[in-house]
Amino acid sequence: MSSASDTDPRPEPGTAQLPRARILVVDDLPEKRLAYGAILDGLEAEVVMACSGEEALKRVLEEEFAVILLDVNMPGMDGLETAALLRQHRNARHTPIILVTAYADDVQSSRGYELGVVDYMQVPMAAAVMRAKVGVFLDLFLTRAALARANQDLESRVAERTAELLRSNERLRAEIEERLRAENEREELLAGERVLRGQAEELSRLKDQFLATMSHELRTPLNAIFGWITLLRTRRLDEATQARALETIERNARAQKRLIEDLLDVSRIVTGKIALELGDVVPSRVIEGAIATMQPAAQAKQLKIVPILGEVTGVIRGDAARLTQVICNLLSNAIKFTAPGGRIDVELAMSGDRDHLQISVADTGQGIKPEFLPHVFERFRQEDGSISRRHGGLGLGLAIVRHLVELHCGTVEAQSEGEGSGSRFIVRLPIR
Repeated sequence: MSSASDTDPRPEPGTAQLPRARILVVDDLPEKRLAYGAILDGLEAEVVMACSGEEALKRVLEEEFAVILLDVNMPGMDGLETAALLRQHRNARHTPIILVTAYADDVQSSRGYELGVVDYMQVPMAAAVMRAKVGVFLDLFLTRAALARANQDLESRVAERTAELLRSNERLRAEIEERLRAENEREELLAGERVLRGQAEELSRLKDQFLATMSHELRTPLNAIFGWITLLRTRRLDEATQARALETIERNARAQKRLIEDLLDVSRIVTGKIALELGDVVPSRVIEGAIATMQPAAQAKQLKIVPILGEVTGVIRGDAARLTQVICNLLSNAIKFTAPGGRIDVELAMSGDRDHLQISVADTGQGIKPEFLPHVFERFRQEDGSISRRHGGLGLGLAIVRHLVELHCGTVEAQSEGEGSGSRFIVRLPIR
């Protein structure tokens, strides 16, 4: 029920490791603790047991928990008293507490919610329901941890870059003092300094813009999740609305998972920790798999994905999963920027020199402005970077595409005639 070892909650800077989630189960009956442990065993978390309120307080003094399951009716210190004391300790001040009881009256429920209890579970309860309830708070814990780690890593990289720029400025000032007699050289150095200052300001602006965008994008699905959870707790929804609520919660959780996976991929790219599992890959199968994955999103916008797979028999050496990710990211980008009723062509062909395979994804969408085209594959860059933009996302997908393609010794190129003219992305991979 519990892991053999815990992940260090303070990993080395730049790593993508996240803290180990822990669940505290507090119940005076051994058979109930055993049953809860068995139900929660499959979750990605360590299950810690406490047989009384006093022991629970001791556990909280020692470590932090993602969620606490607390029995209400315990001898001595009952669940409500325990919850009140837990809320006074900094390790559990904001920890989600779920009260477990065989029955709950309005007075007890009201007192529990006053103490910050997030939910009641009446036993007996289906194992799947308990796992789902606890799983929501585990996901929230890991999401917050991932966001904090991403912010920490980003701040560290920006600090290093800023220090480097400051050192550059100091060197420039020293050179200017030495060359005061040569007016022309001094002007050149000052011009260079202005360029560096502009780059520093641009980096700072992009950092602030990205942090604001990331906070907005991660918070948006959480708002939807919590909103529907609040409605579900009322237990007044009909079956159809309940199904819609669960579908919305799942969709937003998956959206947030994709955002976090993009952040982790970028972290691995920056630290050079992406490794390929190489094998013989049939490009047509990769394309077909990616289209199947993205087809529901295309259908939701009434878009048509058209595969154009020519008579190409070449096999490439590569990582099938990562190449599928490349095509999925390109399709996702095309779907995002193509209006309903549009078309996306995915073409596989041989290059003119017959040494490369060429995969192109072309859409009838809004196109790319000429001034933004050189920056389309840069990390954290978006043509519309404001929070109020029409299209979501963190601007990481195309940067990940470029890195994965280069790891396969290939190239990727973006083409567009401008706004309203659609865009085409061309991936070239060597045949081995």
